[in-house]
Amino acid sequence: MRTEAARAAATIRKKLREMGINVRVTSSNYSGGSSLRVALLNDPLPNVVEEVESYCNQFKCGTRLRDDIPQVQYLFVEATYSVELTLAASEFIRSELGTEKYTEFDLKLETLGALCGSGDLSEQFYASREVS
Repeated sequence: MRTEAARAAATIRKKLREMGINVRVTSSNYSGGSSLRVALLNDPLPNVVEEVESYCNQFKCGTRLRDDIPQVQYLFVEATYSVELTLAASEFIRSELGTEKYTEFDLKLETLGALCGSGDLSEQFYASREVS
């Protein structure tokens, strides 16, 4: 018999793959509870990450207890970005901001923000990718 976490992982995996999202979903069980790790592969766009997080949150106990779906105590959604996209984002950030006023650490944070959709230049970065 599969655990709640394994059933939740299978449900999420099936739904996201039906949506055409390349994903790896794993579950873990331990004395303190259970968890799911949802890894989005192949450079997901920020809106896809948000959509997946929103869908997956229903499987987390703390958000709302439900009898109709399996739930876990902890849920982690992460996006995986290729070296090519990360380098493109880094080059874009450097060209937009320049390197004189910013430390290397600040530029890396801005690059991460652009990739994840949380940075001020994220929309511009992804729009520039559509044009290319």
